[in-house]
Amino acid sequence: MTVYKYLIVGAIISISVITILITLSISKGIITTQEYEIEVDPFKDPQNLF
Repeated sequence: MTVYKYLIVGAIISISVITILITLSISKGIITTQEYEIEVDPFKDPQNLF
């Protein structure tokens, strides 16, 4: 019985961690910062603009 309790607790913790990561990525805009990083890269190498 204790093995099942550990599995259930582990599943709940993993689901909560996944939901926290998803909400943080949406709230802080990690997806948009990745797009900005792609846009900022040509400024580091100006020769690649053309």
